[in-house]
Amino acid sequence: MDSQNQKRISYLVLIIFIIVLVWALSINKSRGPVEKQESEQIIKYGDLSKQIEFTEVPGDLPKDFPLEKGARILRNEIVYFKPVDEIHSTRVYESEKTIADNGAIFEKYLKDKNWKLKGKLDQENLKSFIAEKDSASGILQINISMNSITNKVIVDITLIKKNQSGVDQIGEDSL
Repeated sequence: MDSQNQKRISYLVLIIFIIVLVWALSINKSRGPVEKQESEQIIKYGDLSKQIEFTEVPGDLPKDFPLEKGARILRNEIVYFKPVDEIHSTRVYESEKTIADNGAIFEKYLKDKNWKLKGKLDQENLKSFIAEKDSASGILQINISMNSITNKVIVDITLIKKNQSGVDQIGEDSL
């Protein structure tokens, strides 16, 4: 594939990612007031979010996932999105590795563990992967970018799965 086609595909993947992000944000804004219950660490947006201890891998993220040891974790949570009946398991952290190094690590992991790459964006300041193993495993999104304020590399990993439990609200015991 020539470089022009690679650029077009990269831009197309980026545009699709931005559209999905804008759509997700617009759904989030339409959910009404935010209630925060400090003691239970549950935030209600019309959906539920459970903060996970930083020592644990959230939700259904693979337990053998190549998460960087000693990295400063920024988010570690499971979020239930009621309108689309999805559960998002997310970990976001600051990495000491470069964007390129992180990209190589995650791309190798996806290949070695038989995840099918559905989309990939490979630019100097942004690497993004969208992968699926099978319908039961969900969709894995990995975004690696540079925070322009702190100049730290940020790794954002989210596994999106359809809610298989059939519940319409997820609480402490279900997450």
